[in-house]
Amino acid sequence: MATFLRKQGVEDPKSKLKNSLETLSISQLKSLADKHHIKVKGTVVDDMFDSYRKAPTKKQYISKLAGIITEKELSSIPKETPKKVKRRPRRDDSWW
Repeated sequence: MATFLRKQGVEDPKSKLKNSLETLSISQLKSLADKHHIKVKGTVVDDMFDSYRKAPTKKQYISKLAGIITEKELSSIPKETPKKVKRRPRRDDSWW
């Protein structure tokens, strides 16, 4: 059905929502998932001696959130503020 709609020039609302979710950062996607109580698990990596879970990717967050979030909710997401860079205080070498 999505292919048919695309050929007719009608954009599928779900794909439109996915495109707008792609513009968000992973931290914004993570906060949206937490808000809706969605758990996104990463992939399991098996090594020779142990196995561990990698962090979830942006694509995994988008696929989980696409069916739940509305367009109205997307517009109300706050912009991400840049983190403050901690700088070490300057040493005063005048007394040396």
